[in-house]
Amino acid sequence: MNEIISWLTSQGLHVGSLVVKAVLIAIIGYVLIRMVVTIVGNILSKSKLEKAAHSLIITLTKTVLFVLLGLMLASSLGIDVTGIVALASVLTLALSLALQNMVSN
Repeated sequence: MNEIISWLTSQGLHVGSLVVKAVLIAIIGYVLIRMVVTIVGNILSKSKLEKAAHSLIITLTKTVLFVLLGLMLASSLGIDVTGIVALASVLTLALSLALQNMVSN
């Protein structure tokens, strides 16, 4: 029992602060994402783009922002995200090179 109490006093506070920080980042990030998506939606509603383009841009904006929020949460919990970011950048480069000819036509 003393071992559990000593672990909780030494490591428990650290783990608790990490969780509280992650929850705060998640809440603030979610609110900011909703604000950004609303602003983008308002700007797009004033544009002359088709509705399909509106939904595509909004979906891409949400996806990118939620992925960034997930990376921030993982980083705040002490998970090393450099490998994930490197892999994502390589995949993005490969995708953009593969789609280059299709988009130019």
